Amino acid sequence: MKNPSEQKAIEKGKDWMKRSKNITHDFKHVENVSEHAFKVFESLKEQGWKVEDEVDENLILLSVWWHDSFKALKGDKRGVDELVEGLKSSKIAKEELEDFVEKERLEKILYAIKMHNNIPYFILAGKRMPLLLRILVEADAVDGRDPERKRRGTKQKRSFFHRVGESILDPVFTILRRVYIRSEYAKMKIKELEKQRNDKA
Repeated sequence: MKNPSEQKAIEKGKDWMKRSKNITHDFKHVENVSEHAFKVFESLKEQGWKVEDEVDENLILLSVWWHDSFKALKGDKRGVDELVEGLKSSKIAKEELEDFVEKERLEKILYAIKMHNNIPYFILAGKRMPLLLRILVEADAVDGRDPERKRRGTKQKRSFFHRVGESILDPVFTILRRVYIRSEYAKMKIKELEKQRNDKA
């Protein structure tokens, strides 16, 4: 049975992202991440990962719809906050969700949001990474390689940190993704999207 209070919190997240000031971290991005998240979840289950009682549909949807709330709020005016945007988004999510989501469940959501862009942690944690965080990270990584999303991004002025990330760090992240992506779905989908990007280059 669906939790009506959590359903309201999910809808709040959708409304938040509909008002996004960031072209690549908008409603479409999170809608895509949501779709990928459930495919990552199913892929991990098929691969034998233990998932009982650790995550459910609402936990996935809440972490997905709120993970880029800070970027949506600030648009491209983030500066050095780009480096801690997961933490900033988790603070927004806490304020917006604490009246709707039970404390223990909210803590899982906030941890996933806070850590979703912490690549050194992904490498060190390996299979110990909490499942909810893994689902969010892998789904977000898949949409990050979507050539259509990259095309949308050319329409918006990007921060210095974002430009540096694309020109210098993108090849590094491509290598690191091979280390921390574990679901067969995400591996396959990223490979497919990378090929599309290269074909269009």
